Amino acid sequence: MKKVDYLSTLFVGIDIGARQNVVSAINFEQEFSIKMKPVPNTQSGADQLEAMLVDILSNSTFRTVIIGLESTSFYG
Repeated sequence: MKKVDYLSTLFVGIDIGARQNVVSAINFEQEFSIKMKPVPNTQSGADQLEAMLVDILSNSTFRTVIIGLESTSFYG
């Protein structure tokens, strides 16, 4: 298993919903890059999320991204 340098990692959490997903991104120091940002649960919403993450990564020193998903209701 690859060792992860948590100090240079962006942690992204996505709460999955039927119509929209809510995204937060935080670093090891608990500083938010994205805080509770709703994005549509559509292809355009996925494109929007990708653009947000690319923007953060291109303007930072993060070397790793860890993404976690949480599905609630009948998605679980």
